Amino acid sequence: MRIRRLTADAMFLCAALMLAFLESLLPPLPIPGVKLGLANLAILCCVYGMGLADGAAVAVLRWLVTGLLFGSGTSILFSLAGMVCVLAMLCLLRSTNRIHGGRLSFMGISVLTALAHNLGQLFCAALLYGWGKEILLVYGGGLMLFGTACGMLTGWICNLLFRRFGEFSRGLLNT
Repeated sequence: MRIRRLTADAMFLCAALMLAFLESLLPPLPIPGVKLGLANLAILCCVYGMGLADGAAVAVLRWLVTGLLFGSGTSILFSLAGMVCVLAMLCLLRSTNRIHGGRLSFMGISVLTALAHNLGQLFCAALLYGWGKEILLVYGGGLMLFGTACGMLTGWICNLLFRRFGEFSRGLLNT
């Protein structure tokens, strides 16, 4: 059972790394620092299919590897701040039984975690650059708007994936 779980986590990590690489090849979006968050598909699917601990492990390893391969010092810090906020949001959703209780859709979870990631990035920017509330409100508004749209897209794709492969992922650990 442990080997199957480790293998499944490794598959989710590989998927997250491949999606992060593909996303790094895309042209930049209009607001600096904004990404589609495609690698979060693998994290969200891992959390839902395997559990929060597995999803957190995959998220931390993805952060570390993508930071070393594609990142700079500041991008690693921004990504870390976002990841910590996402994991906190997932813990909150898990503790209130919003993830596996079926009360929130993949789209809802994805939007909330995207917004949590953006809040972590804004907090990091405020600490690193001493940005005032005016800049944070203007930049944060655009960041939140794009984060909501990208979170909806990621949640919609995750919903399609689980409709198609949900039984496979559940059977992976039960066989």
